[in-house]
Amino acid sequence: MRISSLLKTLVVCVLLGGIVSTYYACTSATATEKGITFTDQASVIQRLNWALTEALLQDGFAPPVASRAFAYSNIAAYEALLPADSTKISLGGQLNELDTLPIPNPNVEINATISMVAAFRDAANSIVYRDHIIDAEADSLIKELSANLDQAVVDSSISWGKKAGAFIIAWSKKDNFKETRNMPRYEVDYDNPAAWIPTPPKYIAALEPYWGTIRPFAMENPGEFSPGLAAPFSAEKGSDFYNYALEVYETVNNTQPDHLPIALFWDCNPLVSENAGHYMALRRQFSPGAHWINITRYACELSNANLCQSMEAYMLVSVALADGFISAWHEKFTSNLVRPETYINRYIDPEWKPLIETPMFPEHTSAHSVISMSAATVLTELFGDTLTYTDSTNVPYNRPPRTFNSFKDAANEAGMSRLYAGIHYRPAFEMGLKQGGNVANNLLSKVKIRKAELVQ
Repeated sequence: MRISSLLKTLVVCVLLGGIVSTYYACTSATATEKGITFTDQASVIQRLNWALTEALLQDGFAPPVASRAFAYSNIAAYEALLPADSTKISLGGQLNELDTLPIPNPNVEINATISMVAAFRDAANSIVYRDHIIDAEADSLIKELSANLDQAVVDSSISWGKKAGAFIIAWSKKDNFKETRNMPRYEVDYDNPAAWIPTPPKYIAALEPYWGTIRPFAMENPGEFSPGLAAPFSAEKGSDFYNYALEVYETVNNTQPDHLPIALFWDCNPLVSENAGHYMALRRQFSPGAHWINITRYACELSNANLCQSMEAYMLVSVALADGFISAWHEKFTSNLVRPETYINRYIDPEWKPLIETPMFPEHTSAHSVISMSAATVLTELFGDTLTYTDSTNVPYNRPPRTFNSFKDAANEAGMSRLYAGIHYRPAFEMGLKQGGNVANNLLSKVKIRKAELVQ
């Protein structure tokens, strides 16, 4: 577990409900002497991320695209808050192609929390469509934070936040996202039995087929942790591949009482179709990345994390999610593997259906497994491996809460849920979980965010 410190690496262990957590200071004498103050309210960054989650939900962003919004918004906020903590290190020069950021004028007083809000707002609004959702929350927060401050301080704080935000926005525009909007339509290889084809009920074209070309944040290249396939495609009975499909078929046909709740809890399809005859209704719900952003909120609240701790957690989890999606998508459209639903209908049972809707992209690896373990690995590094929490993220979508004894327990269940649901073969989630752990460990080893670190 990483342990942060102030100046001489002061480690303070706080026993909270039987859970030992480590804490570090969020300001310093140096920062205060320069006229840099902050308002230590962890709820500020939580509220901003919740507003972004709501905007992305209403916009209907695909999970990979949503992860990009979380990453850039939280990086901008992290950099804007940075002057309030002299123990922290900028991400400039650490993340791919991110240059050294500007610093605020040392002769001008700022409140770094207000700067953080301004930076998050601008970065988020550069990506979402429903920017009024972000604006409403940011305006409310700035009003609350400005209650006892001179207007000149408020103005200078917003000005610094906007400068940090603009720097991150300019960096974001060079990640190949714009170019992927204009790439040719993905051509489905219907003649290859091993290749992915669109699946019922929507039969939608491949989702974000070029996401594996987006510039990673910490990985050297999108394919750095691609695991390859576990076994070659085969339609022959008794082959390894056939047996993988047969396991999916039998698991769904013999669904255990605890399997369906797990499959539904981790569904996280942001656009679910509900069909009755020729009628189809579309229902929105949280994406996998947004689900883990909310789990980050639970971690911060249960650990009594202060603002700087919370900002660190949201930033690192967001970057881990973003790199996880890039890594998963690179493998998906490299291996281009047929989904269980298609394979089973062809070779085992033409009437079979999975428990949840098959996503509209190739099978291998399971992106949900990749990003779940990527986020869980970061959260474990920050908050330990014994934090028990109850996840109520999907209660608004009629999914009862579930309790987990650790973040990795949750990630492992998220991976297994894809087999229970009938949308992935076993290797997809087993190799995906390992892939996600590699993505997160790479981030944690490459990106240093504190000047003094101990290993406990």
